Amino acid sequence: NQPPSSTPTPSDSPTPTQDPEFFEKFPSTLLLETNVRITDIHSTHATIQWPATLRQSTEFRIDQLALAPPKNDRPLLHWIPLPHTKITQKSDQFIAELSNLTPNSLYRIRIVPLNSPTGTTPPIFTPYLKTLPSLNLWPTITPLRTLLFLCAAVFAFLIREKWLSRRHP
Repeated sequence: NQPPSSTPTPSDSPTPTQDPEFFEKFPSTLLLETNVRITDIHSTHATIQWPATLRQSTEFRIDQLALAPPKNDRPLLHWIPLPHTKITQKSDQFIAELSNLTPNSLYRIRIVPLNSPTGTTPPIFTPYLKTLPSLNLWPTITPLRTLLFLCAAVFAFLIREKWLSRRHP
């Protein structure tokens, strides 16, 4: 007979995603969930979907990773709430609609459960979100383009006048 061991066995220790304090201990660790999908990506909006069973919560907040001015020659990273988000639940899926995004930008997003019955629940990290470039229907009119257009118009007018003078002497 051996006395019971006071050290937990590997099967007793929680995995990182089960341990609510894991992300507090290791904030740089970003575990990606495989069943979180980013869809409907445009230049200024996108949609994120995840199963309602992924976290035991009914309210969420969307955060983005932001870079702060360096301190002690090291950049500071922190999470800030992403404004202009609308989160709804449709059957067994949560859908977050992100709007007013900056075109052609890279976003690191996390989904934070707000009212978990277990207290602190680890956030859901998503893959990087890259918005599309904005489509300009009108070309940018620069002074050089204006000058080239005027030169082409004058040249066309002179050619037309010369052609008309040859037809009707």
